[in-house]
Amino acid sequence: MGTNTKIQWCDHTLSFWRGCSAKVSSGCDNCYMHSDRFMKSPLKPTRTSESTWRNHLKRDRATKEYHWRPGDMVFVNSMSDFFDEKVNCLWQYNALREMEKRRDLIWIILTKRSKNMRSCFRGPYNIYLSSNIWLGVTVENSDYRDRIKDLLRLQDWGGKRFISVEPMLEAIDIFEYLPLMDWVIIGGESGHNRRTIDFKHAQNLIDQCRAANKPVFLKQWDFGKGLEKAPFVNRENYMEYPK
Repeated sequence: MGTNTKIQWCDHTLSFWRGCSAKVSSGCDNCYMHSDRFMKSPLKPTRTSESTWRNHLKRDRATKEYHWRPGDMVFVNSMSDFFDEKVNCLWQYNALREMEKRRDLIWIILTKRSKNMRSCFRGPYNIYLSSNIWLGVTVENSDYRDRIKDLLRLQDWGGKRFISVEPMLEAIDIFEYLPLMDWVIIGGESGHNRRTIDFKHAQNLIDQCRAANKPVFLKQWDFGKGLEKAPFVNRENYMEYPK
């Protein structure tokens, strides 16, 4: 669960637990989490092994250097949602404490359960976010732009805020929020039953980011010949990161 990854915008993933208790919005309809044949109980978040929890601390025996290098980007809980309401708050607290042990890494948390963020951080464990933790919300269509407002209500830490429009299911306008965001990720849906839309809607979103001078990362898109990873569009591929 703590690995190098095929996800283009990060260097590693580390899932402190696996499983998602429920589908919460239209972006979940074809989610791999609920079809993963390796998951015995996909609806029950299950804590991963202690060795997985320590993957970020592994060192080379000869040089004593960390396997995960300073500045590497780690996607947290790619096999779950960090703010799942069925997850023990103590797990969340302990996971964040693990992240604090490597402040030289960038830890990226992405959620569809934005309503649960504030209660998590104001819960019984006095959870604190260090500035190397980036928080993002998935906004797959216009129905879920309120998740951005939930993200903006968290104002007491110095980390990056971002929006992931993946899977992008329709045209969406987020321009009004971009001045307060640090990054936007765009991606078409993957999988055999993926829903596709005209790329002009993704291009419009890229143009919104350009107008707001915000970095944008186009992760993948199906132009009619299959899913392309980090595609070139008009001789340009959009693989930008916040500074």
